[in-house]
Amino acid sequence: MKPYLQLGLLRQTDTTFIPNESERISPAAYKKSTAAKFISSLIFLISFLIVQQVYAQTNTWNGGGPNNWSNAGRWSLNHIPTAAEDVVVPNNKTLNINIPGVCNSFTISSGGSATTVNITGSNSLTVTNGVTIEAPLPFVTKMISVGTGTLSCTSITMANPFVSASCLITVAALGTVNVTSNITMNGSALTNAFVFTGAGTLNIGGDMTGGAFTCSTSTVNCNTSSIQTMSGGYIFYNLYVNKIAAANTIDFSVPVVVNNDFIITTGSASITGITANYTVDNDVTIGPAGTLINTVNNASTSRVLNVGGNWTNNGGTFTPGPGTVNFNTGTANQSIQGSAAFQTFNNITLNKPGRSLSVGGLTNTLNLNATMTLTAGTFVAGTATTINIANNWTNNGGAYTPGTGTVTFTGGTAAQNINGSATTQTFNNILVNMPAQQLNVAGSTATLILNGSMTLTAGIFAAGAATAINVAGAWVNNGTGFVPGSGSVTFNGSLAQTISGSNITSFNNVIIDNGNNVTISSVDIDITGGAGALTFNNGKIITGSNKVKIGTAGTITGAAAGKYIFGNLQMGIATGTPTRVFQIGDASVYAPISVVFNNVTVSGNVTAYTVGTEHPNILTSAIDESRSVNRHWSMVNSGTSLTSYVPTFNWVAGDVDAGATPANFIIGRRSSSWAYPTMGTRNPTNCATTLSSFGTYACGEGGAGVPVMATQPVDQT
Repeated sequence: MKPYLQLGLLRQTDTTFIPNESERISPAAYKKSTAAKFISSLIFLISFLIVQQVYAQTNTWNGGGPNNWSNAGRWSLNHIPTAAEDVVVPNNKTLNINIPGVCNSFTISSGGSATTVNITGSNSLTVTNGVTIEAPLPFVTKMISVGTGTLSCTSITMANPFVSASCLITVAALGTVNVTSNITMNGSALTNAFVFTGAGTLNIGGDMTGGAFTCSTSTVNCNTSSIQTMSGGYIFYNLYVNKIAAANTIDFSVPVVVNNDFIITTGSASITGITANYTVDNDVTIGPAGTLINTVNNASTSRVLNVGGNWTNNGGTFTPGPGTVNFNTGTANQSIQGSAAFQTFNNITLNKPGRSLSVGGLTNTLNLNATMTLTAGTFVAGTATTINIANNWTNNGGAYTPGTGTVTFTGGTAAQNINGSATTQTFNNILVNMPAQQLNVAGSTATLILNGSMTLTAGIFAAGAATAINVAGAWVNNGTGFVPGSGSVTFNGSLAQTISGSNITSFNNVIIDNGNNVTISSVDIDITGGAGALTFNNGKIITGSNKVKIGTAGTITGAAAGKYIFGNLQMGIATGTPTRVFQIGDASVYAPISVVFNNVTVSGNVTAYTVGTEHPNILTSAIDESRSVNRHWSMVNSGTSLTSYVPTFNWVAGDVDAGATPANFIIGRRSSSWAYPTMGTRNPTNCATTLSSFGTYACGEGGAGVPVMATQPVDQT
């Protein structure tokens, strides 16, 4: 029952007891009856007051005068609305909220004339429940102008108006609208609109759908503990997620555009829509209690999250899903930064002509669950000493500044590629950790430059399209191996380099261009190329107890003083009558052996080295150690069948004893004993002979006999 009906009944209730004159009632009964009537009336009055609290009254604005909310006489209930009353603003009225206003609900009625509600100055309207703007007739506008004030309510509903009519809410700079639930604009973008004209704020706890949203420089703040969905797909200026707790969620189920910053301070925000790209023109920031979840599958939808500013993770969580983050502004440099030491993405694409994307802040590790694609601009590793990538690294015209860090290829389920249209790609260190898989150089990449090292921990590295791989640091092979293709690996560091690992590395061609030398440690190297398989531009290969192995078709070019193999060189010996030059020397002297092999019937290998001291057994030889070459050589045959070979041993003038006459030199070959073959040519810095067996070799003037003790030693004790 309506309150005013109850009030009418109350007024009609007879509260006075008048006894019938024909009845004879005692005074006590009279008093008792009167009391009962009074109590009944009192109970009815209390019930009326309770109903007044349950059923809100409607307080209608009648307008007139200055049209101010504070004018009590202009309200239908003759007082300013209370928080328990429903406020109705009829058609063709203007209402200025010139003091802080409150009500239970707020409705602007439909009609054929304009209705305007203004919140003036810094005043406010607080509505316990919803704000409703009913449908205007054609060519009529119904609107609430928040201005620089504050509108707070549970929900906002705009009806679908007639053609050319509109329902509007406008907010000026510094104005604030607080909505704990939904904003529903039932009309189109031409008929319903939520319009900011400056840097106002919308705090919303529910969804916003329909109509149009004009953001200007405003901030939309999603700030309640409820599960929230934003499905309107609007353009925002600043978009903040500042939920009550980290576990509170919001789903941006339709792609949005943010003209400035997207900041997730507290709560979990998901981007799930696939009808368009999500775009943030400036910064994305994830706070310590924030989470951003991307579920949009780029592979199937080609949709991306475009970011035009910095990506800052201050200890929050980014769950990249199957998505792509595209850094794409061409007007400013960008950073991946923040206090998070580790940051993880799925795909990153860089499309920043003339600009750069750098890793900064405290971020030292960048994880890519899928790909890195450089389309334009420069990616700078910066503070990232480790970049882990599980799929392809593609450079289609961008650049990479690697710093001092390592790019680790970690794909364990499929092959990975370094590819793209770029003909040259540069890294610092590359590490291959791909058990049972392979990293390939592909696309148009013909040159791969490593300012640091190449390390194979697990899996295979295949040169593929790369005809030139330049390495300035170490080469470590603890993996399955290297597939060299038809190209060259150049060791060109400015500091000493090493080739090491638990497995032998097979190269096609090797170029040495390091004045501080390249040392082989713990493993041999195998060079399988043909002519010029090993080229010396600068520096030596130091083998220690290991070997440089060159196949039967391979040759060595460029060797000379300061550019040779210091240690063991194994060369393949083909059938027929091949000539092989063993480009060897010691720590400071180049002392090669040139050998003609005669009538080789079975191919094999011969390993040679030289030492810059007298042969350790020279005193048992016929060579005069005081008139000799202070050097000896070694050649060991493995599997080669031949009739003879003609070696020419080379030295430098400084190796020869003073007073020695090279024209009188002989060659001694020692295996289990000494043999002295017929001499061939003799020159001041080389001599030749013909032999059929292999061993160690010394050269000097002959005529020395086995030492004889002329005088027995005398015991001096």
